[in-house]
Amino acid sequence: MKLVMFDIDGTLTETNDLDDEAYLRALSEVFGFSEVSSEWTAT
Repeated sequence: MKLVMFDIDGTLTETNDLDDEAYLRALSEVFGFSEVSSEWTAT
């Protein structure tokens, strides 16, 4: 059996910085968004 687990809120691992970087990179590469802030709590 193969398993893939996504921990998007840092509950299982302390990888929030890596998660942010990967998400912003995906937005840039897939959609061309380059000016996205990683301040997720900002309004």
